Amino acid sequence: MIDSWLREGIDLDEDILPTIAKRTTQIRISPIRTWAYFTDAVRAAMQARLLREADPRITAQHRFFADWINSDRYLPPTAVTNTMARTLLRFDLVTEARLTERDVPIPHRKAGDNDAA
Repeated sequence: MIDSWLREGIDLDEDILPTIAKRTTQIRISPIRTWAYFTDAVRAAMQARLLREADPRITAQHRFFADWINSDRYLPPTAVTNTMARTLLRFDLVTEARLTERDVPIPHRKAGDNDAA
C-alpha cells in the first residue's frame, strides 16, 4: 500500500508519516487492520500540501519560518513575530500546538481577521 502511495507522488515525510501519526493518536473502538484505513487521509494531506505549495501568497519567508518552527532546530521564542505567527496559522503552515511546543506565543485574533485573506 505504501509503495502505491509513493508511486502516486505522495511524500513519505510530508504526507504519510504525519497523517499516520495524527490518525493513530485517536482512540478507536476497533483496531486498524489495514493500511487502506489511511488512504483517504494521506491523499487529502497530499492535496492540501500541493495547494499550499501553489499558493502565491505564501512567500519564501513564510516557508522559512514554517520550516524552522516545524523542525527541532533551536528557535528563540522571540524570533517569530505575532504577525508572522498569525499568517503561518492562517495558511495552515504551522499549528497552534506546534507553536506552543516551541514556546512561541500564540497571537490572539485581531478584530477583522478572517481566513479568506
